[in-house]
This record gives sequence, structure tokens and C-alpha cells, in this order.
Amino acid sequence: MLSHLKKNKSIESILNKFKNKKKKVLYSDSDTESETESEKRKRILCEEVGNRASVNNLNYVCKLFKKYKTELEDFTYISSDSLHKLKLGGTLRYVNIRGEIRYGGLLTGIKGDDSYETMKFIIRKQNGKFMQISFERNYIFFRPRRTKQFYLNKKLLEISENL
Repeated sequence: MLSHLKKNKSIESILNKFKNKKKKVLYSDSDTESETESEKRKRILCEEVGNRASVNNLNYVCKLFKKYKTELEDFTYISSDSLHKLKLGGTLRYVNIRGEIRYGGLLTGIKGDDSYETMKFIIRKQNGKFMQISFERNYIFFRPRRTKQFYLNKKLLEISENL
């Protein structure tokens, strides 16, 4: 059923590429002692703006969870820091910039370059067609693949609560 997943690169190899790139950037910033004052101010300003943007982003994601409470139940928000939670075969849902929820499909792979902004998630819709969802234009939510054991545990919990 999920035999097409083996054709793509593994998620781990793609995510390792991003982690290595991030480490190189961090080390190169600390190693440059010849940085001028204006470059230093620009770098600090960019970091500050990035931090404010991530806080605003999380506030908006909280509003999305409240707005789409039933649709995003059991889903987790995927940011650039939480990409390690992704696993092939899980379900992706996404909210576009206009705030409209899309039901996505099964995660079958990730295409990416050297930055998170150009990363694209390859999903398989219920009709069998494949789509690419960009990381920069959507808010991505992920739910791991549900197995028979999940449904069995859920049923047992319901039975134990009724006793």
C-alpha cells in the first residue's frame, strides 16, 4: 500500500542536511571576529525581527487551533524546529495564508533545498494524486499514522470510562 514511499529519500537524510546547514551557519557567525559594527547591528536586528516573527507566528497558530478545534484535534503544528516529528505515512493538514483549512493527505516525502523556506512536502490525496505543499505559504499540521492498536486502545478507554 505504501510501497511508493521507498522510492523517495528518507526524511532523516533530508532533515540531517538541514541540521548540518544550521550548525555551519551558527559556527560561522561565532568565528567571524572581523565583523564590523554595522554588520553586527544588522545581524542582531535580523535575529530580533526573527524572534518577534516566531512569537507572532505561534500566536496565530493558537488562534488556528481554536478556530479549527475539531479539524485539528490530535494534530501538532510543525515549525522549522519540530521537523523531527514528521514520519512518512502520517497525515498532513495545512492552513493557507488566508486562514482556510485544507485537508491534505498522507505524507510521502519531502523536497528541499538549503533552507526551510524552500522545503516542500509531498502528499498523496485520497484520489491518488500527489501534491506539493510549500512550507513558507502554509501552516503545516501533522498527525502520526494510526494503527489498529490505536483504535483498540481508544475503544478500551471508552469502555473503562463507562464502568
